[in-house]
Amino acid sequence: MAAKRSFRIAFVTPGFVTERNNASGLGNYINKMAQALVRAGHVPEIFVSSFSGPDRLDHNGVCVHRVHPRPAGGWLSWCPMPPGWRGLGQLRYVMQRRSAMITLAAALEARDREAPFDLVQSPDTDGTGLEIQPREGRPHLVRCSIMAELNAVEEARRRPWFPGFQSRYILRTVRRAEIAYAPSQFGANYYEKRLGRRVHVIRPPALIEIPEEVAPVAGVPERYLLHFGTLNPSKGTLWLAEALGLAWQREPEIKVVVAGDIHNIDTEGMRRRWGERARNVIFLGPLRKPQLYTLLRGALASLAPSIIDNLPNTVIESLLLGIPVIGTRGASIDELVEDGRTGDLVALRDAPALAEAMVRVWRDESPARRGFRWDGPVAREMQPETAVGNLLKLAGLIPGESLPN
Repeated sequence: MAAKRSFRIAFVTPGFVTERNNASGLGNYINKMAQALVRAGHVPEIFVSSFSGPDRLDHNGVCVHRVHPRPAGGWLSWCPMPPGWRGLGQLRYVMQRRSAMITLAAALEARDREAPFDLVQSPDTDGTGLEIQPREGRPHLVRCSIMAELNAVEEARRRPWFPGFQSRYILRTVRRAEIAYAPSQFGANYYEKRLGRRVHVIRPPALIEIPEEVAPVAGVPERYLLHFGTLNPSKGTLWLAEALGLAWQREPEIKVVVAGDIHNIDTEGMRRRWGERARNVIFLGPLRKPQLYTLLRGALASLAPSIIDNLPNTVIESLLLGIPVIGTRGASIDELVEDGRTGDLVALRDAPALAEAMVRVWRDESPARRGFRWDGPVAREMQPETAVGNLLKLAGLIPGESLPN
């Protein structure tokens, strides 16, 4: 019987867990997939845009190459931009993205000459892989992570010029991809409709990479709901703030812990609108993964009222730990959560329904209870060994479903 072959896989990315506390959904996905690949006997390497040092480090057995973007436009590329200088802001964004694309591709090719890769994966994010040149025998997969034009609805309120540039890079990346896939059916459907090309669905590996518990975070109440991750309008944080006001009318003692980076949200304004009930919301900021998982294990439920999402890590991690999820229909969360068993699903932007779901959980009236075992077809697809196999099959590295031309 022939020995199983070990493959070398390069992940080219704008962010990773070594660069920022908990990174982003993309950085977390790459970390988990890399760990799953290592366990399966493969050799992943990460190429990440970074201004940190050293240039190369070991992260849990995975080689991480920190690639320092060159200031492609001199001082304009990285200097602070005065408010209102929209034209220069547009130019700087393009220069930054181009610099990252070029330097990441150059670092990948230099390493490939030393030790050739069998597969390269990059995300659609910011056109990260646009400068990676095709090479026979080395398929290039693009993971569709951001529905740019959907997210642009919220982002445009702060930076009206930004979504157009971001969308252009992202759509060009997916259009030119040798093979494109998304983690959710929601994301795949969006890109297929928008671009008229085949986009596969490959689920990420579901695993808790840090199993040990640590001491509880100070100041956290005994009973609480948890809203965590990278939080912004697309994640439903503003809608959640509105629903909380309605929930408190029926259950004034509901407490919510918020953990993570908050973007484009006026938290002080929310506190003013909440009035005296603002004391029931505890903002912790970003936490290290061991602290975050301990916090999640203690929650009555996880709040994930996303308006736009793409199979979020926060929901996957909640389900793996047996914590019910209060989430939305129509934003990929309903691909993960079984209504009434592993969580409660509500319609998008239906604040009264979201408030009702929070009240039911707080009163222990929801049929979705802590301690369940997450299973079903999607959960099985996300078993680490299955997720690894599906990725390698899609790339044509191991036998599996044939790919379209």
